[in-house]
Order: sequence, then C-alpha cells, then structure tokens
Amino acid sequence: SMPPSAKLACVGFMIFGCGCEMGGVTVSRAIVKWFEGKEMALAMGLEMAVARLGVFAVFRVSAPIAEHFGSVQAPVILCLILLSIGLLFYLIYGIFDARLDKTSGNVASAEEEEPFRFKDLAKVFGSGIFWVVALLCVLYYSAIFPFQKFATEMLHYKVGFDTKDAAAYFSYFPIGAMFVTPPLGLYLDLKGKGATMLILGSI
Repeated sequence: SMPPSAKLACVGFMIFGCGCEMGGVTVSRAIVKWFEGKEMALAMGLEMAVARLGVFAVFRVSAPIAEHFGSVQAPVILCLILLSIGLLFYLIYGIFDARLDKTSGNVASAEEEEPFRFKDLAKVFGSGIFWVVALLCVLYYSAIFPFQKFATEMLHYKVGFDTKDAAAYFSYFPIGAMFVTPPLGLYLDLKGKGATMLILGSI
C-alpha cells in the first residue's frame, strides 16, 4: 500500500542517513586531530552549533522557498547546491591536511598506529562505560531524530498548525541548542563530567 515515491524516500533517507553519520565521524576525527586537551570539547561544541544552525535553516527556509517557487524541488535543489559546496570544501581541506602531514612528519606517526585486532573487541564490549555511552547514544538518537524529522507534520496534522508556522515553531529548538552547545563544551573542557552531561541531555 506504500506509494513508490515513499519507498524511494525511505531508501534515500537510509543511504544519506548513513552518509550523515559517516560525515559526523569524519568531522569529529578532524577536530580530534587539530584540537586537544582543554579546547577539544569547545571545538566540538562550536561544530555542533553550526550544525544546529543548518537544522534551523531547514525549518525556516524550506517552506518559504517552496512557496515562492511553487515547487518542493526548489529547496531540494538548494540543498544539493549547499552539499556540493560542502563536498568541495572538504576536498580542499583533505588536500591541505595531507600536505601538512607531509611537511610536519605526521604520516610516519599515523602509520605506526596500533593495528586493529578482533580480540580488542572483547575489551570494548566488556567495558561498562562503553555500554553506558552506547545506550545513551541509542536513547538520544531514538528520541531526538524521529521527533526532529516528523515534528512539522505532527504539529500540522495533529494540532492543526499551518505548515510554515509549525516549521517556524520547531526551528527554535535547534537555535536554542546552537547557543547552549558551545558553553557546555567549554564547561566539559574545564570541569569534565561528560557521562553525567550525556545522561542529563538524553533525559
């Protein structure tokens, strides 16, 4: 009973959703490489603030653009352009990053990293901290992302809000997170308590 367009949307969301997570891991790895110690959490907080600004823009800009051009294709094309710009900047970053590794001698140290061994998985899965963090991540993802994806439709169909108003109301949540995340990152740098902050954030 599901229409073909909905099936295609599900497949696309699955593929690009996986890409989104890989992108997040890549960005985190770059931050870990360039920042260390007392500045890393603040750097990650600033990165997340920019990401929240993107979420805010999706809810604030998509509906007006679609309404102005009379087509849902217009915001999709805009997203495609922005993703292409992001890919271009990432490729430029990769070139400069590799060049810096060669000039600073980081290539040798990177090659000397400890190789992956399957027996190390026992240490990971046997760690209580790993399971706490894993469960917190599952709780966060299952709570935040489905709500974020369907909040506009929920407010529109269940509460009766206009689509543009529903998107505008929900856009305040990522904007709030954008302002709160960098100070929380700075607090984490200075005071620690990362697991406690994860628990409170998930709740």
